[in-house]
Amino acid sequence: MWKVNVLEAPRSTQEEALEYIKSNYKNEKLVFYSQNQTRGHGTKGRSWISSDISFAASFVFPLQICTDDSASRLLPIIFALIVAKTLEKAKYCQELSLGIKWPNDLYKNGKKIAGILLHLLPIGLYGKGFKLAILGIGINIVWISPDINLNATSIFDDVNSAKRFNAQNLIDDLTNNIDRMYNDNVFFNPRVEFGKRDMFKNQVINVSLNNNTIVSGKNMGIDKNGRLLLKETSKPYITKIEAGSIKWR
Repeated sequence: MWKVNVLEAPRSTQEEALEYIKSNYKNEKLVFYSQNQTRGHGTKGRSWISSDISFAASFVFPLQICTDDSASRLLPIIFALIVAKTLEKAKYCQELSLGIKWPNDLYKNGKKIAGILLHLLPIGLYGKGFKLAILGIGINIVWISPDINLNATSIFDDVNSAKRFNAQNLIDDLTNNIDRMYNDNVFFNPRVEFGKRDMFKNQVINVSLNNNTIVSGKNMGIDKNGRLLLKETSKPYITKIEAGSIKWR
């Protein structure tokens, strides 16, 4: 069973979850949810800008697999796929209408609607190599006054349409799909499933690496370990990128 903690406008659901784990965690499956957070986090320390009505939640659960470095790279992709499929199955979006910008940002019609933030902490209850996942999910539900300068959009186009959104139902769907993920095709074939949603499939892209170097080349998808494959024109081999950010042209 999952225990849901409803928060009133926290700085960040991820911060609340991480703080709780430090002193109170008892091998539970937890959700920290808020309709809005005041200072959400994106990947690599970036700020997360929420829509006027949004969904922000952090899911805390022990992973049932031993995670090495390659698994840690694949998990954000797997969870992005789970979120996309969950939103579509709930009929909030059409099937395969949500794209993914490697590794874990969800896009609709070329604009960002959701982001995934994953922390993995050691947990010794199951043996060496097992981790506790703290999965942060931020989803733009609807903009009341959209900023046309933002490269962002939302699940719903207007407030009236957004009335059919039910946060508790989405939490139930997400927790069920997280529990079942070890039997899901996104877990067994994330490379194939990601390829169906790759925002920049076969396109020439610029990627900013963690050392601020920019590399350019044709996007060849991901390998079995979740690394981005780039065919640079100046190199005879495929460049494998473990961490970085695709830059919009």
